[in-house]
Amino acid sequence: MKLIVLFSMIATVFGQIDHGCKVNCDCPDFTQLFTVEGLVELNYTKLDGCNFFANCLNGKDGEVRSEWTKSEIEKPEDVDVTFFEFDMDENEEFMTTLGIVCEDGKWLATKYPWGIYYTNSGDGGIRTGFDGVNDGKKSQIDVGTW
Repeated sequence: MKLIVLFSMIATVFGQIDHGCKVNCDCPDFTQLFTVEGLVELNYTKLDGCNFFANCLNGKDGEVRSEWTKSEIEKPEDVDVTFFEFDMDENEEFMTTLGIVCEDGKWLATKYPWGIYYTNSGDGGIRTGFDGVNDGKKSQIDVGTW
């Protein structure tokens, strides 16, 4: 009987120790960032913790949007909109390609392999940052699409 009590106490103690594995995710389901039309073209699989696999179907390129005020990327002087976009090729996966992480209940991108895209009144659309200058800077993802 003493062995059973001892075993239950040990099991209880070890069951309460934080083993470093995150079971739940503080961020909302990544698919909530997509429009209904965008979800039709999204291949998504939820994995453990805050991990997931997602890419676009049917030859579509993936794209996400962030606001300048929610990003560590410096806003260029010639910008005339409040947001910028960054995208990826149809065969690439969102989480690894864009370095997506969950922090404080928000999805953030940290890699921009195709640079960022924004509009201005003079030139229309501008794509910049192909050289990885923005990699490591965090941008909150507000919207996802294709």
